[in-house]
Amino acid sequence: MVRLPEFLPPAWGAGLVGFRRVCGVAAMAIAVLASVIGVRHPAPFFHAYLFAALVCLNPTLGCLLLAFIHRMTGGAWGRTLAPALAAGQRMVPWTILLCVPLFFGLGHLFPWAAPGTLSAQARLFLVQHPAYFSRPAFILRSVGYGILFLVLLAIAPQCRRAWTGPVGMMLYIIATYLLAVDWVLSLEPGWSSTGFPLVFMASQALSGIAFCIAVTILAGAPVADLDKPVIWKDLGNLLLGIMMFWAYVAYSQFLVVWSGNLPHEAVWYLHRNAGGWHYILLALAVFQLLIPLLLLLSSRTKRRTRFFAALAVGVLLGQVLYTYWLVLPSFRPQGIDFHWLDLLLPLALGGLWLFRFLGLAPLPLQEEAHA
Repeated sequence: MVRLPEFLPPAWGAGLVGFRRVCGVAAMAIAVLASVIGVRHPAPFFHAYLFAALVCLNPTLGCLLLAFIHRMTGGAWGRTLAPALAAGQRMVPWTILLCVPLFFGLGHLFPWAAPGTLSAQARLFLVQHPAYFSRPAFILRSVGYGILFLVLLAIAPQCRRAWTGPVGMMLYIIATYLLAVDWVLSLEPGWSSTGFPLVFMASQALSGIAFCIAVTILAGAPVADLDKPVIWKDLGNLLLGIMMFWAYVAYSQFLVVWSGNLPHEAVWYLHRNAGGWHYILLALAVFQLLIPLLLLLSSRTKRRTRFFAALAVGVLLGQVLYTYWLVLPSFRPQGIDFHWLDLLLPLALGGLWLFRFLGLAPLPLQEEAHA
């Protein structure tokens, strides 16, 4: 006899409405507090703001990516996650708005915008690429792929048309490649990796699938899938597959740099292995890969949706920690130097993002769940 999944009670979905109000009020209060601190400490403010903006960007672009993947491959998993995916896609313009304040802090973020702090290797790199690393060119490119993401948002609802899947994927790859190079790689001029944008995209896909699974379960799964436990098995396998792909491409990038053993390439990893940063990497290996891998191999994990939702939230938080490890060592290569803004700004921006998302998502989810 097939054992059906254990679903959360409908009250959980209704409770998201009250949670949304609390989330919005708390996020605004934290944002005001963070802004007051940021006036006196602008550099840590913009460092933490970039981290927080990328945390919000990951599930947003991940939802876009998953929508185009589903158009090309099909599968019942896309129909189950459709309301959450659609709401996540509609967050694109709001997430872009959250990123706008970063343009006022370019001098605090990027060494090429404040050339007095550059190393000899970085200065040589910028001399070779003077037109690319300039404020006007950077802003113009950012506006360009921001518009490209909006075009993808317009294409995504047309996924019934055959051409939208491959065309959307190509545009997404172009835009995300430029985004990864400009907003992450150029934090340390002189270091480049053709594989890094792929790691960046895999992180977005993992954030997107984990977030959609958690929201779909907590807001109420579609009633049509209640008698189809294979759907939850598929979702668990999809989460596992994307997680393993992310780990594979991240490790492959490290392996290429390690085998090359060139100082100007190794420095990026040395900054992320000094002064306690390696403990974060160890935590990611255990809690973002090893433990979820072992749990997702069991079919019981996928049937017990309370536990499955908690695991998806854990994976999502693991990607937040990964983004922290990705960004902050560029500003603090000597080691972990925690600032309260590192906590306040992700809570503020993440709370505002979630407030808006729940304004788009809960009604479709609950209506499908309890129609």
